[in-house]
Amino acid sequence: ILNALQKALSLNMTCVTLVGQETQHVTSMSKFIISIPSDNTPRIQEAHMLLGHIICEEVEKQLFQSE
Repeated sequence: ILNALQKALSLNMTCVTLVGQETQHVTSMSKFIISIPSDNTPRIQEAHMLLGHIICEEVEKQLFQSE
């Protein structure tokens, strides 16, 4: 993940990073950090999946709102 963030930064890409409660490794490499305040990995993953679905739904609304 850190290598991917570094590569994205080298390409001037904007990074949105989904993490658990530990953010220190990505703070300097991400424009937006969505942190789930938990140390329970399954709960963090569930929250990330939910956020992924919400983000995709909103993008679809923006792309296809005229249809």
